[in-house]
Amino acid sequence: MTDVNKLQELAENGDAEAQNKLGEYYENDNEGSRNYEEACKWYHKAAEQGYADAQCNLGWFYDYGGLGSRDPAQAVEWFRKAADQGHAPAMLSLALSYGSGEGVGLDFAMCIEWMQKAAEIGYAKAQWELGKCYHEGFVITQDLNKAAEWYRKAADQGLACAKNNLELLKSEGKI
Repeated sequence: MTDVNKLQELAENGDAEAQNKLGEYYENDNEGSRNYEEACKWYHKAAEQGYADAQCNLGWFYDYGGLGSRDPAQAVEWFRKAADQGHAPAMLSLALSYGSGEGVGLDFAMCIEWMQKAAEIGYAKAQWELGKCYHEGFVITQDLNKAAEWYRKAADQGLACAKNNLELLKSEGKI
């Protein structure tokens, strides 16, 4: 039995982790298998069981239009379900939705709140995004020291763009 067959069997027996992995398999074109309808089907099955990774994947699927058209409101619904479980990538995606107003009303306070939550639990991309907000003074008061602090945390985790932003602040003599 191949790994995919085993995964398929586990997924068909209701294993949410296997369902999510099968969704990823179909979405990511492994061995020429890209099939967005199958991916969506398996993400939905896992997401309906409360599996946060699948809820976030499904949110991204709707956000980017995996079935041909985008549905930002549906994306936000799934991001929120995963974010409420402490799923950091979903928290950041929800924050960015609030910041753009796509799928949800434009709300900068909620944007920063969700971004901060994701950053505080150590999600490097959220730390970088929060650093950018402080750096640029976007929706919060500009604070270059806080920007550097968040960039440093993300850079310490290997996020190159955060390291670049931190070096920029240093080279400009701003910190």
